Order: sequence, then C-alpha cells, then structure tokens
Amino acid sequence: MADVIAPLLDTLPVPRQPEDRARVRRLAGLLVPGEPVRAVTTGRSDDHSGTLLLAVTDRRLVGIAGDDRVLTVPLAEVAYVATSGDSRAGGAVAVHGPSGTLRLADMPFRQAQDFAAAVRAGVLALA
Repeated sequence: MADVIAPLLDTLPVPRQPEDRARVRRLAGLLVPGEPVRAVTTGRSDDHSGTLLLAVTDRRLVGIAGDDRVLTVPLAEVAYVATSGDSRAGGAVAVHGPSGTLRLADMPFRQAQDFAAAVRAGVLALA
C-alpha cells in the first residue's frame, strides 16, 4: 500500500493539510488490485462538505469527501470535463455526468488542467 500512497501524496498541492495522509490512505484502500491512478487532486466542493480528495483511475473517479463520504463515478458516465481559472487566481474543474456536475475549486490552475486531461484520456480509452 505504501507504493500507492507516496505517489498520491506527492501529487497533492502544497500546502498539504494534516488530514491528507489519512485520507490518501483511505482512498488507496478503495482501489481494487490493478486499478492504476492516473491523477489525484484536492479542492473545495460545495456539494460534498468542504474539501474533496478525488482520483481518476483507468475506470472511474473515486473520492473522499470532507465528511468522509465515498464518491465514485464510472468514467463511462462522464459526459465532459471543463476547467476554469488562471494561473494567478487558481483553477477549478467540473466533471459533468448524467447525475449532475461535480465541481472542485481552489486548486492550482495547472493541476486543474492536468486532472481534467487525465479524466478525458480515461473517457477516450473506454470509447
């Protein structure tokens, strides 16, 4: 499990929160064997009780909400992904699917772009 946790922690924005290590450990425990993580991010989500830790794998989005709820969205259900912001103000990413939109804000703009690109690549790989 340590071989999964360290790379996940390394991709989180700085400064990291004290609870990030525990949340990353819990997120790693939700992955099935052979489920590679393409990208991970954290940001503010008004819909999911504060900060959301979110990863995209080769088959789904999986996350841990601020209130410890688990969120999972199959990539096959993702309609499209959008980013907003700029390098000075910070970035946001929105993942649109049939059950609504998942929005994350307050992250570095480049990280929002990289995360959205990883989601798009996963969706295209399924097509």
